[in-house]
Amino acid sequence: MASLYVKAVPPADLNRNTEWFLYPGVWTTYILILFFVWLLVLSVFGCSPGMAWTIVNLSHFAVTYHFFHWKKGTPFAEDQGMYNRLTWWEQIDNGKQLTRNRKFLTVVPVVLYLIASHTTDYQHPMLFLNTLAVIVLVIAKFPHMHKYLIVCIEMKLLCFTLSLVSTDWPMHGKAYILVGKDWNSGMTFSG
Repeated sequence: MASLYVKAVPPADLNRNTEWFLYPGVWTTYILILFFVWLLVLSVFGCSPGMAWTIVNLSHFAVTYHFFHWKKGTPFAEDQGMYNRLTWWEQIDNGKQLTRNRKFLTVVPVVLYLIASHTTDYQHPMLFLNTLAVIVLVIAKFPHMHKYLIVCIEMKLLCFTLSLVSTDWPMHGKAYILVGKDWNSGMTFSG
């Protein structure tokens, strides 16, 4: 007896803001853009290859953090405000965690960090900036960071404070401190 039910493929990502990342060749294009930006920085600024990789890494950090983890909503009106409170990172793959696309976008900053750090021979100012960029970018991509923003990072000598705010922050008025250390009193806190 024939099957009475139709076997349908699940619908593709209907969010026009993120559907482009499902197209074939996007990963290759992403890597090629990074490589050509490195060549452009290398030829325009005339700096060392390591410094060029550091500039690419920090530029990649600034652009991806702003557009993937800070800006909310979509530029399209068809979604009727469904994504207004979500960043691009929260919208990708319909919010599913640990998908192939999310893993790729997490590995890219780590690989850029390794390249930039190695080619600068782990020199202090570049290593510090590259490390700070990769830590913030990778923490922002953790699954438990869904609907949280990294608001401010204060660096005062040895004092490091990382503040998190829920994306519903104006409604709830809650700010969360993930980790910090009060170097004056020597107390460590988390919560």
